[in-house]
Amino acid sequence: LIVATDRIGEDYRQSFVTTLLFCLMLTVLALLVMYFLARQIASPITSLALAAEQIAKEDMIAFATEVSQVAQGDLTRRIEVVRREIKADAGGEVGRMAASFGLMQDKLAEVAEAFNKMSGGLRQIVLQVQQASDEVAAGSDAVAQASTRAVRTSESTVSAVETITSTIHEMN
Repeated sequence: LIVATDRIGEDYRQSFVTTLLFCLMLTVLALLVMYFLARQIASPITSLALAAEQIAKEDMIAFATEVSQVAQGDLTRRIEVVRREIKADAGGEVGRMAASFGLMQDKLAEVAEAFNKMSGGLRQIVLQVQQASDEVAAGSDAVAQASTRAVRTSESTVSAVETITSTIHEMN
């Protein structure tokens, strides 16, 4: 009976250790699965957050600077939008958020293109006004020169008339 009790105690300890090791292995396996699932979920969100930060901190500041330069008269400015690809193969909310982010980037690119067209159109108008102004200035110079010639001709005519008048008075 003593041998049987010792054997039962030994079997119990061995079963306890085996169960404890099995539970520990299951816990480690569950933690690994949770870690990889969390990375799969967090990776697209992190990618979206980084792209949004880059747009807010770089692209929008550059956009505002270019618009300000055009407002100050520099019509040579252009806006380039770099589309950032977001790795979001996930479905559900994360996938919809990534798709919405892509749509936002497309619309931002459309705004930039419209700005570039507007700036180019304004540049063409300013060039046309400048050319017209140059033509008016050239015409004004021509009128001034013609006026100067007319004044000289009038002065010559007045001088000739005075000479004739004086000659006529002397003859009388």
